[in-house]
Amino acid sequence: MSDAGEALARAYMTLLAIKTNMPPGLDVPAAYVDEYHDALQHLEQLGCYCCDVSAFRVSPHLIGRRYLPRTQAFPLCSKDPIVERGMLVAKLSAALHCCHQLVHQKPNPYRLMGK
Repeated sequence: MSDAGEALARAYMTLLAIKTNMPPGLDVPAAYVDEYHDALQHLEQLGCYCCDVSAFRVSPHLIGRRYLPRTQAFPLCSKDPIVERGMLVAKLSAALHCCHQLVHQKPNPYRLMGK
């Protein structure tokens, strides 16, 4: 496998590991988003041509401290920045799909050059 192929496989495995090991619940610590963005950056450096990798990034305004529901009168704010799990999973799934296509694509000898 070429160096680019190995780097692509590592990025794919990192994305898969993040999705598999994400903690349960409605919110996910921002540290998972940081790891996710690092993997996307590796894809960008490889010249991921099947899709625009920047479309998979989690917008900074979606990451932050949130008020957590409590049964008492005073709400509790999350200690660390968090992101909504559903948003991260949606973007992560799309990035995994793109990587999967790159990793498993077969050469097409009939493809027109430059298209």
